[in-house]
Amino acid sequence: ALFILSPNEIKIIKDKINYTKEMYLVPNGYDSFFLKKSNMIIKNELIKKFNLNLQIPIFSFIGNHTHNKGIDIILKSLKYIKGDFKIIIGGAIRSKDEIKNLINSTDLLEGENRYIFTDFLTDEEVLALYEISNCFVFPSRSDTFPLVILDAMASKLPIISTKVGGIPYQVDDSCGILINPDSPDELASAIQKFINKKELFQIMGSNSKEKVLNNFKWEDSATKAYNAYKEIIKN
Repeated sequence: ALFILSPNEIKIIKDKINYTKEMYLVPNGYDSFFLKKSNMIIKNELIKKFNLNLQIPIFSFIGNHTHNKGIDIILKSLKYIKGDFKIIIGGAIRSKDEIKNLINSTDLLEGENRYIFTDFLTDEEVLALYEISNCFVFPSRSDTFPLVILDAMASKLPIISTKVGGIPYQVDDSCGILINPDSPDELASAIQKFINKKELFQIMGSNSKEKVLNNFKWEDSATKAYNAYKEIIKN
């Protein structure tokens, strides 16, 4: 038998390896750490360090700075978006030259300053960043079942991400917007939709948290795995 993270994997497995045996759906779960309140001192330090204006929408990304995560798509989308907002790109910077080359390759408009690279953030800082943010952006080109999306949902953030891997099983149109990968124009349209209709932050954010609490608990995944092993052994 096989354990799978999302129903999206069923067709892939059947098509690629002609698999006909049992498959058990056992998804990843969210980290309950992201249900708690952030440290106010850390939160204020972040606001001061990055000179954040909390009166404008703040979008955040957390992830590795690898090509598949789509940071270049974030930067390429900026020229299509109208209005004041800030997008915070979190995660360890592997090389300052790499970031410089990335910025130079994305055709940013002159004077574009609506983005920030944070470099490495601790878990406590990520928790504070999610509390500061209005929306989580994750334009991944390829993925399986990203934990970072579940944690952002637990932090009551709506999600803008892509129709790849198990992400469509995590995010539906009640709690976010899914776009095609490698589509800066679609990412821009999704961000613009939130900027133009700010009530979506609260509505979709509440739906995000409700969905993750009801569907993606590690305790439930453990029970599903345990019961699956019992059934496999019995058979």
